[in-house]
Amino acid sequence: MPQPIGGSGRRAAAVLTLVVSAAACASEREATARSPFGATARAVAAVDGDSLAERSRALVLDDLATLANRLDTLRAAGAALDGSTATARRARTAFADARTAWKTVEWLIEAYTPTSAKQLNGPPLPEVEYTEGHQPVRPPEGFQVVEAMLWPDVLPEARSELVGEVATMQQTITRVRQILTANHLLDGIVWDAGRTELARIATLGLGGFDSPVAQRHLVEARDALRGLWRGVSPYAGYARGADANAWTRLEERLVSTDRALAQTTDPTRADHLALLTGHLLPLARAWHDVARTLGIVAPPELRPWRLAIATPFDSGAFDLGAYASPTALPASSERVALGEALAHATVLSADGTRSCVTCHVPTRAFADGQRVRAAVTGQPNARPRNTPTLLNAALQPGLFWDQRVAYLEDQVTDVVGNPAEMHGSLDAAVQRLDASPRVRERFRSAF
Repeated sequence: MPQPIGGSGRRAAAVLTLVVSAAACASEREATARSPFGATARAVAAVDGDSLAERSRALVLDDLATLANRLDTLRAAGAALDGSTATARRARTAFADARTAWKTVEWLIEAYTPTSAKQLNGPPLPEVEYTEGHQPVRPPEGFQVVEAMLWPDVLPEARSELVGEVATMQQTITRVRQILTANHLLDGIVWDAGRTELARIATLGLGGFDSPVAQRHLVEARDALRGLWRGVSPYAGYARGADANAWTRLEERLVSTDRALAQTTDPTRADHLALLTGHLLPLARAWHDVARTLGIVAPPELRPWRLAIATPFDSGAFDLGAYASPTALPASSERVALGEALAHATVLSADGTRSCVTCHVPTRAFADGQRVRAAVTGQPNARPRNTPTLLNAALQPGLFWDQRVAYLEDQVTDVVGNPAEMHGSLDAAVQRLDASPRVRERFRSAF
């Protein structure tokens, strides 16, 4: 029996530095017979391990071997591309098979070794690694890069690039298997990884984020659910013994979600809102109920999505102070109001012509709708990048395009002092604000 694992905004107030901000065998056989996911439960008996989490790990290692084999097939199909319809079709089929294998293990790899997960299935865009000093930009890699080589058209001239990309993915899979083999798995990690995967399906998956060209995301959402269910199947007997009703509800939700996703593979015809609200979110809450019944919680760590909340769509899901500076005071109505006032204050700019909301316009989702923002008066160059939205900025572990700062205080210091943005000084702004008795009183009231 697994042992439960003990578990465990940043809307800081802006004050110049803008700190505002198991069951009988007969019943198991019956459940297996009626569930399209039952085949994985039958396979569990063949898995050895000291704990249920270790059995989950063994299943994922087995599925990683399948992924490695399918990448071999994809690599061979890519090498055979010659411009013909037949070779293109074989390459696309091999890609789809490999992606299915990836989706089967995605739930644990994303949680256990997220860097490798990005290398295997990150967005086809240059990526910023703010931990890597002054050379932060990494080229895109992985499945989504290969997908763009195969859809909408298969380009024979991309053959060598495709083969090289798949070879790199194979090296990553080898490393993932080594990491997973060398480390023990805990119940909290297994169930938290599943919780996060359900959120990933409901957001990135349902939105087609990682199948932007082939548009296979509804099919792959089912693949991801089946992989997740296989991964936690070792817990079936134990969970039924603890609370048969909770486990049954979870299984029923999983089956109904799978059926709903199977109704169409055409994303232009699917009712995405009904899939989300009628199936994926109730499934996530049933998942949360089982984990809570078993006394399983994730190991405590810094994260914005609160462990006690079942889905990121539920009220109170986000801890807005998760990434705040350790010295930041909690938000209050007075501090938030003061922060809003300071966001409109042109006193932060050197010439008094620009405030935070000049560029972060509230009616434009706190962006400005422009390709780039012109420099402040008297400065020669516009900013090289566009103005990002401030919405959910508190939930970002790093700020700026290159993620060069971690705290809002440092972000504000950079912007106020930048010659092209505000060309100002916090010290000078303090003096101007301090000259107003009303402002001084607001600060005293807020702090």
